[in-house]
Amino acid sequence: MSAAARSVSIVVGPVAMGFAIAAGKVWGPYRSGQEPNGLAGAYLPPMRQPASICRQSRRAPAALALLLGAVLALTGCRRGPTPIRAGDLSIVPGYVNAAPGGDGGVAYFVTHNGGAAPDTLRSVAVAGASAAHLHTVAQAGGPERMTLFEQPTVPPGGALVLRPGEAHLMFEGFSPALRLGDTVRIQLRFARNGPVEVPLVVRPYGG
Repeated sequence: MSAAARSVSIVVGPVAMGFAIAAGKVWGPYRSGQEPNGLAGAYLPPMRQPASICRQSRRAPAALALLLGAVLALTGCRRGPTPIRAGDLSIVPGYVNAAPGGDGGVAYFVTHNGGAAPDTLRSVAVAGASAAHLHTVAQAGGPERMTLFEQPTVPPGGALVLRPGEAHLMFEGFSPALRLGDTVRIQLRFARNGPVEVPLVVRPYGG
């Protein structure tokens, strides 16, 4: 094992188990005394769906739970984005993919309607951009085409979903140029539930 790596061992019943931690990655578990040669053991990747791991840690013995807590902290175990409330609406932030020049991009998010009446998205804007429009993507016997998605309605108990390859918010004329990690503020105005601002972080394509 390299000098930059370190290992942690705990005793769970009669078996001592361990994890090797190096370069921001977690290797293991393995039996004590059987540490992977040069960190060649099983690799536990960063958690993309951490809820199940978090649930498992609550059922584990106390010592194992302490170790898992440290592992989860290193691997970025965290809950999803916090929904933003606007009356009966709950907007779950997604993210922004920036255009190559950074002067525009595409935004994704989901709006849930927990009320008993439909609500219409009257207008959209992006702080710092000259224009913003909702589009849908359709393919009818030919190449995909984008069409304007004007004033969509969010049905009661339903959702307006913006995601890659389908409906999305496109904006342009943004200044200064967007960079990865920047926050873009989306301004929505609904007919019943009023205005709400949704901050979205710029991520790489496919990220």
